[in-house]
Amino acid sequence: MMSRLMHVGTAGLCAAVSIQVCAQSVDSATDELEQVVVTGSRIQRADLEKTIPITVIDAAEMETRNAVLPAELLTSLPSVVNLPQNETRLGSSGARGDNANLNLRNLGATATLILQDGRRMAINPMTAGLSQAVNVNQLPTRGVDHIEVLRDGASSIYGSDAVGGVINYVLKRHMDGVEASVRYDAPQHGAGQMLQAGVAFGSTFAQGRGRLFGTLNGIDRNEVRLTDRGFSDSSLNVDRAPAGFNALAGPFDQRFTRGYYPTFRLGSTGTSGATWYLLPGATPALGTTNPTTAANRALYPDFMLDISPFGFASPRVRRGDVFVSAEYDLADSLTLFGDASYYTARSTMQRQPLAVNGPTTDQAMVMPVDSPFNPFGSRFYSPTGAANTDGTARRTGTPQAIALMQFMIAGLAPERVKTDSDALRLVAGLRGSIGDTSWKWEGSLFYNEVNGKDEASPDVRESLLAAAIAGTGGTYFNPFGYTFRVLNNAVVVDQPYTNPQSLVDSFSDTYRRTARSYLASADARANGRLVTLGPVEVQAAVGMEHRREDLRDLRPPFHGENPAGSGLPTTNNDFILHPARPDVRGDRNVTSAYAEVVVPLVTPERALPLVQSLELSASGRFEHYSDFGDTTKPKIGANWRPVSWLMLR
Repeated sequence: MMSRLMHVGTAGLCAAVSIQVCAQSVDSATDELEQVVVTGSRIQRADLEKTIPITVIDAAEMETRNAVLPAELLTSLPSVVNLPQNETRLGSSGARGDNANLNLRNLGATATLILQDGRRMAINPMTAGLSQAVNVNQLPTRGVDHIEVLRDGASSIYGSDAVGGVINYVLKRHMDGVEASVRYDAPQHGAGQMLQAGVAFGSTFAQGRGRLFGTLNGIDRNEVRLTDRGFSDSSLNVDRAPAGFNALAGPFDQRFTRGYYPTFRLGSTGTSGATWYLLPGATPALGTTNPTTAANRALYPDFMLDISPFGFASPRVRRGDVFVSAEYDLADSLTLFGDASYYTARSTMQRQPLAVNGPTTDQAMVMPVDSPFNPFGSRFYSPTGAANTDGTARRTGTPQAIALMQFMIAGLAPERVKTDSDALRLVAGLRGSIGDTSWKWEGSLFYNEVNGKDEASPDVRESLLAAAIAGTGGTYFNPFGYTFRVLNNAVVVDQPYTNPQSLVDSFSDTYRRTARSYLASADARANGRLVTLGPVEVQAAVGMEHRREDLRDLRPPFHGENPAGSGLPTTNNDFILHPARPDVRGDRNVTSAYAEVVVPLVTPERALPLVQSLELSASGRFEHYSDFGDTTKPKIGANWRPVSWLMLR
């Protein structure tokens, strides 16, 4: 069966073509099976959605949302507050690239547990500090049966990383045939075109005792530049703001104060004295008038730099993922199962060229007295006022070094950030039932590894730029973009100047960072009817888990911190803009055990006046962490439904 469907976005933002090819339709009996929700409780129940605050997104709702990436689908939920880190991030402290973290109920991404088929996922190793969280973009984009979102804390079931809630991606396991699709998106205003292609396949084997399912998906999306959209094509938007908000230097004036016209002070520290500026104009001039104030921005509009022409609003992304699962019934009550998945992505982001910001995050760059480009140096000042040997005039005065504080580095291209990511996930286990009882059990081994590589260029080595400004190699770097001369006993701008590209290349470098995290675990669990007390069936679940977590976040010497013996401060690094970061190495073992009991005292079949249903529950989880000790998380709950449309918890 082949069908071709043309979809046109109702907002006119994109057009998409979807081609589906099915070798054999999926058995219709599959659609009649009752869905069992497994998130928020270890006791498998078909009515769980009615007793705990859980949202189930089924295939029809996913089709309606028509999202490309997992993050785009989940952000439609009111309980998902924001994406604390996403693919537009530029700072090198956290994760860049094809990354998205979810924040449930505004308790933070680290308090939101992300599961795939009920199992944890390794964190993105490049997230910063205590904000380490799972990158949901590594989740499969095809073959998803449904998504379960628990809008409540579940630390007594899953651990402390589930305080904010749980999101569980449940993948398909059964399918007969092949489905293929191609989607192309072309935004109405251009740029950001996307091509997505995918295949899902499934089959049975060994006379129906075995089942195989797999997906393959790829996405290629072009970047969107800030200048591709009218609302972001300029950093100056005061003309779009209402009265009271349209002042220069206000919230609608986001131009960069560190542009191509340097800021400096006399002396070699940059910490005191008057601040000097190269003030733009028909003929630029040196002065102490601050051009960044609201009153002076109109007088010197070119001093501020519009950074929109340099940057991307969203990155160029290429990503792919593959998922394969298999099950085989060794006996009527014993099944062998296994999963394997792999995800890979490359993201390219761009922003304005790097600028010096001293003496705060960067050191002030000292231009010595003998630099021919220092307007207060020996080329333009002499204690006696004598001319230079070439006959050019000098002023009478003591030559001084200057400390360059803020300036964008002339001749440097916009910074491009390329981030490569990949993730491997393996699962193998057995599950079955115990005799003729209602008890079901499962045991498995699990491994999930996430890798990242981040490279940004052209970036700038701080010590090498300082050496170029000092003329250490025999050629002086000129940050002003102009030469100077003495005219009528004043130092004035003479001619535009371009630094040799070889000199710019001498201090340019690529900023690098590599990281890896993995999670390896073994678990065993069981659930079923514990006891029957008259009409009340008490359900229970127990389980144990042991997992090892490992994290490595590494930067080469000078990138993270300066090495000992380099002559540079070991508490700093040698790259402009990037903050110093020590290497991160850590691992731990976590052993846990949990138990859960549910007592349905009153069910809808045995309803009482003002008691449609009444259920008591208790759960607890004990965890031993090798790095800090033990913790126990108990929980006692009750669900009372006085009428069919009201439930109190």
